[in-house]
Amino acid sequence: TTIDEWATATYRSAKYEYSITNTGASPDEYQVGEMMVVHDGTNAKHNSYGVIFTGSSPLGTFSTDVSSGNCRLRFTPTSSDAMTIKVARKAIKV
Repeated sequence: TTIDEWATATYRSAKYEYSITNTGASPDEYQVGEMMVVHDGTNAKHNSYGVIFTGSSPLGTFSTDVSSGNCRLRFTPTSSDAMTIKVARKAIKV
């Protein structure tokens, strides 16, 4: 699932803060963290840090790519539970 995307012609890099809530777990589970993303116009790289989760394992994995001129932040959950993901992005122009 694509969580956020931005034009590669406009921005070179971004920093994200994120919060994930898994309301399908009992009790609810939470995860927070930060991530840096950079692209070269063709490929995107990311690095997660400061990741904290309340359950026994992370709620999913993030990935990045470049598609149709946009850098995309994507998320793959580890379960089919209902999850809410909120992100705050700070981007730096090309």
